Amino acid sequence: NASADSCAESHDWTPWSMLTAALSPCCTDAVSSCSPYAFNPCLNTFNASVVLHDVGEHGGFMTCGQAQGFNTYGYTADATAQKCWEETDHGVSLGTEIALFSPCCPDASTVCTPFAMNPCGGEEPNLEAELLLPGDEVRTCGFYISMFPAFTPDAENCTQALLHEVPAAGMASWLGALCCPSPTSVCSDFTMQFCAEEGSFHASEWVEIGDYYPCPAAQAMVEPFTPNETTCSEHITIMDEYVTRREALSKLSAFCCGGDDSVCGEAAKFNPCADAEAYSPNATVTMNGSSVTCGQIAAELSFFQPSEWTCFGSVTLFGEEMTRMQLLSVVGPACCIDTVPACSEWFLNPCEDAEAYTPSATIALDSSIGTCLEFGAEFKEFYASEAECFVSYGLAEDHKVVAGEVVEMMAPACCTDRISKCSKYMFNPCANKTSFIPAAIATNASDWLGDEAITCGEISASVKAFEPDISGCSDKAMF
Repeated sequence: NASADSCAESHDWTPWSMLTAALSPCCTDAVSSCSPYAFNPCLNTFNASVVLHDVGEHGGFMTCGQAQGFNTYGYTADATAQKCWEETDHGVSLGTEIALFSPCCPDASTVCTPFAMNPCGGEEPNLEAELLLPGDEVRTCGFYISMFPAFTPDAENCTQALLHEVPAAGMASWLGALCCPSPTSVCSDFTMQFCAEEGSFHASEWVEIGDYYPCPAAQAMVEPFTPNETTCSEHITIMDEYVTRREALSKLSAFCCGGDDSVCGEAAKFNPCADAEAYSPNATVTMNGSSVTCGQIAAELSFFQPSEWTCFGSVTLFGEEMTRMQLLSVVGPACCIDTVPACSEWFLNPCEDAEAYTPSATIALDSSIGTCLEFGAEFKEFYASEAECFVSYGLAEDHKVVAGEVVEMMAPACCTDRISKCSKYMFNPCANKTSFIPAAIATNASDWLGDEAITCGEISASVKAFEPDISGCSDKAMF
């Protein structure tokens, strides 16, 4: 018969409480015979059938009934204000560990909740409200609230770090915005409102500063200041990054202000558009398979003045290194209302008639598919002449190609009339000049090329144009 004493006894060195808990999923209500004598982490009702994730030292999956019977962390004493915030062997407070069991409590109240922080001040928080975390993980307000001790909200206490260097004001503001009847928190008077537009702050968004933080937590990391040109240009350290306030707030505002400016304005922001007024920070673009806003991209990059040197210079975005031209070829069409990116005068236009160029057209070259603009970012613009069209060039030293070959290969897809700027200087074997297909493989040339596959464009780039008459057609060509 189950009792407090018998459940504590062992069977083959294993307590009956653990054995019955292990088999509790065999019971329709998941309640084992020893459950009434086990530790109850809930302030009120306990639901034994809920499945917990990342419980115990090894981060396993188990039902609340199993975790309760296993007494995973060895809880024994009744919860008190002192007990809940004592540090355990795992380096965190007992209240933090018990918070992991909040899903077992239908009202999300643990035994430590009465001694925990109330982010709402005089109002009662909605402990059952759900918070969406990065990676689509969902936690309740009760889970986070029961992790932190109650405190008196003042300038000193609100700046004290609670978790991962996040000040109390950050956690209180985040939980206050999402868990309280009104969106303010007990620390609202001690945080910096860094969005230029009042009401544009997005408390439910997250920002990446070394790690992911809710916007109110990031907000609390910015010490209050009076914004002006001097203070916005001063350097500060935020999560080990030493940057100007303008740069820091530019990044935060991109995520937390819906793309609107910060109180320090936009003087230092990256703008991907030839016409700065065409920039649309809230537009989205796909980078490495993920959808991000143009404002979020701009927050990662520094302002630059377009020139040949800066446009072909390297930048690193989300861990990937590329030239600004390559970056602008992707973000420009998405982030600029007129689809014209900065550095446009240095993008290669392959067409004889510049107006015939269609930068958004899709082209397939070298087993790669992209837009004409993206391929044009790989090569510098040049003035077509008989000399220039036969010059080898390219951004990579190990991948030089003849300029004329590049534009001949691009023209059929990128020029509405299919005529490249080098067509007049290149060999074209077709009577109808516009029927030439540079990307076609010259399979009938095997007698003098062997087994090597070569495109018609490569042949064209190796032979200069000639006048198709008896004399010209009889002359020998150097290949």
